[in-house]
Parts: sequence; structure tokens; C-alpha cells
Amino acid sequence: MNFQIRSYRGTTEEDSEITSLLNRVFVKEGYTDKLLAKKLFVPAELRKRGEIILARSSAGKLLSMAIVVHSTSLARQVGRRKIDMYSIENRIVEKWSQGRIYLHTRQIEKYGIEGILELSQFSCLPIRMVLDYSIGRLIANRNTIELMSREHVIPDSNNRKYYEQIRTVEEILDKDKAGMIFSPHVGLHENVAVLDYNDEFANIIVNQNISYERQEKVNLSLGILPQIVRSLVERRMYFRKLLRQLGDSPDATLYEKRANSIKQILVCLYGTTASYWNKYGNVLAFEEINKKSREILLKTKDIIQEQGYELVYSDTDACFLHKEGITGV
Repeated sequence: MNFQIRSYRGTTEEDSEITSLLNRVFVKEGYTDKLLAKKLFVPAELRKRGEIILARSSAGKLLSMAIVVHSTSLARQVGRRKIDMYSIENRIVEKWSQGRIYLHTRQIEKYGIEGILELSQFSCLPIRMVLDYSIGRLIANRNTIELMSREHVIPDSNNRKYYEQIRTVEEILDKDKAGMIFSPHVGLHENVAVLDYNDEFANIIVNQNISYERQEKVNLSLGILPQIVRSLVERRMYFRKLLRQLGDSPDATLYEKRANSIKQILVCLYGTTASYWNKYGNVLAFEEINKKSREILLKTKDIIQEQGYELVYSDTDACFLHKEGITGV
């Protein structure tokens, strides 16, 4: 489902929508007494608890809401006794907590609401689990879902042993390299332009069809990794397109956060390709991605120098260019 995160503006129409939503979820479903709801769900009372954030459909319909409570708020002083809000033994609290998500301010500061939603959508896990799991575990869950959709058998992680193929020292020295860096020309440089490849490693994975189960480009359907990466790249491009259309609109910040969250996920997908903790990791795939990156950088360097530019500095997927007499691009 596509939805948008909106800030609460305090209009009469929004207040009416929020009240209707809360009554439909809590009163109609039997979680809250009708008379009590009249006191609890008054918009003025809700605003006292913290910042209200709304989730709307593409058509503008209110789907859900969240209240972000600051750590210093008195609203957080209720129930000081340390309990598990989701404990099976705590029947009353468990019933009361249904339909609610508890976020700590540290989690909001680290990911932002938009980042948490993107992690949840990526991993296909509920927000509560997303906040408890590492990014490696979220990636593993997404890999598992992709395998299940292809009707593959999922290996037992407890019995999995990590092995690398036996290789000679010469092969390791030839293959086991990271991104390429050209040392900078020492000195102060003016009128320097930057040439940067957008999501280079992600595009290498997709265009070269490099995956855990295959390391060389083959004319087959997309592997597990490029299938996942492609969906994220397309989603990030969609948000960046919206950013160009929105300009200085207040909503632009929300989409920028979502695009940045996806970028972080893409970086982690590349970084965990050879990770020991990745159930499906393959160091050969990781090395192949880096190899293609080095080849692209070398080709880029040749083109730059053929055009008469000086390569001041280069690092992995970015080049810094300079040419006498040129002050703009």
C-alpha cells in the first residue's frame, strides 16, 4: 500500500478525521469504553501528549496516526514500574497495547519515522520487530522472502557453516580488493567539478546480475540480490523525482528522508554481500562488484583525461576534475 506521512496542522477537518479513526479502531472493536473515549480522544487532549503524525493514502484518506512523545513529557511518567508491554502474562496491558507501537526518542532520532517505515516495508516485518533487529537480520528476512517466492528450500541457519572456496595466494591477491582510489594532487585547487555515479554499486549489481548464487553476468532471470536491489533503486528514483516536482514544499523533507533511508539500505546490501553473518553471503560476489567498480573508474579516468581535464582526486565512485580556463559546467 502506498501512503504518505503528513504533519498534523490542527484543522477542524483533521480533528474530525482523527476522532472518527480512533473511535472506529478502539470503540467499535471493543478495546475502549464509549464514554471513556469521549474524554480520551478529544483532539485537544491528544495534542497535549506529543507531536501528532498522520499517514494518508494517495487519495488523501486518513489511514493511521502516531503520537511522538518527548522523553521529558509528563505523558511518559505513567506506569513507571518496569513491565513487558507485550507479555502474555500481562493480560490487561496486552489488550490495551493492541494496535499501538511504542517508539523511544532514540529510535526516532536514529531512523526517523520515515526511515522506520522504509525498513519495515523493505524487510516485510512489523515495526516492533524492525526496531529490535539489526540491519543484517532485516536483510536476511528479505532474502528469505525472495527465495520463498521462487519456491526454494530455506536452509536452517543454526546448521549453516560458512566456507570460502579454496584459492591460491595469487588468486586472492588478484581478486580480494576493495574500491579504487587515486591519490589527490597536493595543493589548493579552484574551479573543481565533481563527477559522481548515482548508486553505482547498486546499479552494478543489477546491470551485471551479480548475486549470492552467481558472480558473473549471465543471460538468465535476475538473481536474488539484484531483484531486491532493483526494487529499491526504482523506489528511490521515484522519491527523487517527487522531490524535483515538490521543490521547496514542506512535504519535500519527508520524501528526502525516505530516499536517504533507502540509500542506507542499499549500502548495507552491498556491504553484507560477503559478511560472515549473512546466511546467503558469498565473498566472490562481493569481489566481483568491487572489480566492476574499479573497471568503471579506470574507464572514467581515461575519458576525463582524453577530454583534456586533470584528475585532481578520485575515490571509488567519484572524480574531482579541473581544467584551466573553465569556471563552470
